[in-house]
Amino acid sequence: VGRDLGRIDDLDVLGEAIDAGLGLLAGAVDTAALVAGRPAADRSGDIAARVRRLWHMLGFPPADLAARVVVGPACGLAGLTAPKAREVLAACRDAARRLTEEGHE
Repeated sequence: VGRDLGRIDDLDVLGEAIDAGLGLLAGAVDTAALVAGRPAADRSGDIAARVRRLWHMLGFPPADLAARVVVGPACGLAGLTAPKAREVLAACRDAARRLTEEGHE
């Protein structure tokens, strides 16, 4: 299930889909912020926190987070330059790494 974290309107439906065995592609990196000139890479902690907060609101065990969620951009990369697209993907990777590391502490 792919979702832009800023546009989730029904947590029950999302939770049911995840409970049925689907993973979550969390659109957590705001590409519009990059277009406006704000960097994404230095906010990977904030991005991971948003994903963690959603997972908590859904009521799933924190230990399952890293295995069931993929961190991605909130919308497509088509409007970005190659360096900005790499920045978005690096922020996704860094946030996911934080989720994995924090899940094993």
